[in-house]
Amino acid sequence: MALKKVNLSDVTVLIRTRRRELGLTQKQLGERLGIDQRTVSSLEKNPGSISVNLSLIHISEPTRPLYIS
Repeated sequence: MALKKVNLSDVTVLIRTRRRELGLTQKQLGERLGIDQRTVSSLEKNPGSISVNLSLIHISEPTRPLYIS
């Protein structure tokens, strides 16, 4: 299985897309991750502006490691 290299600018799309695929609001996703809705919103707008454990990004592909450059 090939690893997928993802640019930081792609993270916003990955988070928003996967959240919507799961039918979750930002608030619901935040509750699952233990963060508030404003943090989810910040991640979807500009993930570089906030310090977050990269394991949160695994909501997009939870079975594969994710490399961010």
